[in-house]
Amino acid sequence: MRGDILFWFFERVCSNVVFRYELQSRIQGLDPRRIYFAKKQGLSQVIDENLGKIAAVEIAKILATHPFVDA
Repeated sequence: MRGDILFWFFERVCSNVVFRYELQSRIQGLDPRRIYFAKKQGLSQVIDENLGKIAAVEIAKILATHPFVDA
């Protein structure tokens, strides 16, 4: 139970930090998820190795059904 709460907390904090970073670093013509996903994977890995692995799996699932679309 405690691990689930910590995971949820860090996942939310990480997502908020990464979202702000992506907004500040957005590149016109580039799918913004490229920046978001790369930063989320990296930050998640720094916080906890398992969180990084979970983030990588979730990102792969999203991209399998919704690939990047660059303008």
